Amino acid sequence: MNRRAVIGFDNRITGHIIAHPQSAYDSASLDVVTSIPPCHELHMMTPPVQLPIFSVFAELVSPLLIGTMIACPLSGVAVAQAIWYFRNYPQDSNLLKYWVAAVVFIDGVQTFSVAEAARVIYLRGRLSLDYSNVVILDLYVSYITVTMVQLAYAYRVWILSGKNRYVTSALALLTFCQFTSGIGMAIIQQINGDMTLLHNVTSNAFGTAVFSSTVACDLLISASMAYYLNKHKRRSGIRRTENLLDGLIVYVIGIGLLTSVFAILDFVTWVALPKQLIFLTFHSIISKLYVNSLLVTLNARSGFRAKDVSVSESMGMSVLNTGASSSTA
Repeated sequence: MNRRAVIGFDNRITGHIIAHPQSAYDSASLDVVTSIPPCHELHMMTPPVQLPIFSVFAELVSPLLIGTMIACPLSGVAVAQAIWYFRNYPQDSNLLKYWVAAVVFIDGVQTFSVAEAARVIYLRGRLSLDYSNVVILDLYVSYITVTMVQLAYAYRVWILSGKNRYVTSALALLTFCQFTSGIGMAIIQQINGDMTLLHNVTSNAFGTAVFSSTVACDLLISASMAYYLNKHKRRSGIRRTENLLDGLIVYVIGIGLLTSVFAILDFVTWVALPKQLIFLTFHSIISKLYVNSLLVTLNARSGFRAKDVSVSESMGMSVLNTGASSSTA
């Protein structure tokens, strides 16, 4: 068995990494590859031969592996939620149905891109710092998915707030900032071509913009919805409605915190660990959380009906009406 078989990696990949000394994975740690003894001698050596290339490989792909293992089941949950939605809410407007279908379809494309990237690395054993087409595709569709979900929530705030222009405009501005900076980030990485320039000045500027605007938008959505639900609660004067709105407030805050926490972790690991790819774990699954949060919210309306609360539809967003008061669920 020759040395290439022992290592399990194409020599072209090793040569590519050594040719990029500016990367975090410098060639010094890989020099041992050229001096590995034949396979039949390895088991006789004491202490065991150290193969830094394997630690470099693990450091690169472990975050993506973890993210893929979580993202794929979440994608399946999203499909199940979508099927439930289309079966149980045929009365929703066509616009909302098309919107949900588009979100689920784009989420499926993102799942494909993550799975394909994993297949190339894990099954074919190809370690490279170059961006493959599926990695670039993942960047684009992830930011598009998050934007579509945030716009849906912004519409809910618009209805719930009684069409408050200031709050809705702030949400629209943050969503626009997240989308444009995210697409800009994807374009820059496509131009750069590989991960060695992931943290150059331009990438850092766009990355900071996309992560910070995403977190700010999530927090503002949760805070505004909780505020307006609580406002409707004070107006109600009906104990049953107040209890229901209390549950809705907890529900809204919980969903908002979930996406916000993962967005913050994505941001922190990207900034604090520039020489590692830990952020890929959170990046791989954050769009899945957005999709599932939207679908769970839409499907939760059947629970409100079960409590004999009158539910009217406004673009499919629940508006709970009791007497003169109304609120969006």
